[in-house]
Amino acid sequence: MNKLAYQEPHESLNNRISAHSRFSDFDLHQWISSNFDIKQGDNIFDVGCGNGNYIELFLDKIKEDGSIYGVDKNEELINEASAKYGKYDNVYFDVGDYDSIKDVNKTFDWIFSVYSLYYTSDSNALIEKLKNLLSPGGKLIVIGPASNNAIDLGDLNFKITDAVFPIEHKHRTERVEAEFFPLFQEMFGKDNAKLELVDSVMTFPSIDDFTTYYWSTLLWRESVANFDLDRVNSLQSKAIEILSSYDNYTIKKQMSCLVGVNSEIL
Repeated sequence: MNKLAYQEPHESLNNRISAHSRFSDFDLHQWISSNFDIKQGDNIFDVGCGNGNYIELFLDKIKEDGSIYGVDKNEELINEASAKYGKYDNVYFDVGDYDSIKDVNKTFDWIFSVYSLYYTSDSNALIEKLKNLLSPGGKLIVIGPASNNAIDLGDLNFKITDAVFPIEHKHRTERVEAEFFPLFQEMFGKDNAKLELVDSVMTFPSIDDFTTYYWSTLLWRESVANFDLDRVNSLQSKAIEILSSYDNYTIKKQMSCLVGVNSEIL
């Protein structure tokens, strides 16, 4: 069994997306748009695309000449993405586990995995598979949490639940830097693999906004997974009591972005 695997609850994903949009000093959509020169006519593979959060950004870049292929194992999220973007002839979605990707009969100028790939059960096999789907000069972009992400939230979570970071949670958080980056250097070459860390801060205007985000995180759900409803409700009340003594409600975030460039030519 893959202890790092994770099935994202639909409501939790939407809560976190909304919170980042409203309360973060960092706009990931704008950052992707500014940092990657996606051109009209490019073909994009969105691995772990969820409900299609980045499809509109990609469509704006590639226009009608390019194409987007999105895969996610959560059928509910894929259905939501299809409802939003099914009208476009150049956007395709499939339900599937990216660890079992097969029968992809084209190559891509860009392969993006935004807060998804670090759940893989076999990073070596998956990264090699994705590299082979890149066009010459194509780029594999893996975005995820970094090792110093939300440490303050982890400290608060310990005060509330007495739960330290689960080892699987810690492993996922450090995975892009500690595990994926060396693999990228090996497979793409050191000159074609780049790791960047980006710090940001989320500032919540109220306890309610903070806890809505906190209770939508995997950290919270893993910490209370074995508790009954009464215990969970008690801990939520404890969280509100602790936060009531705070002057502000912030979380320091850190993102990792890993880029591999396929230097092979036909």
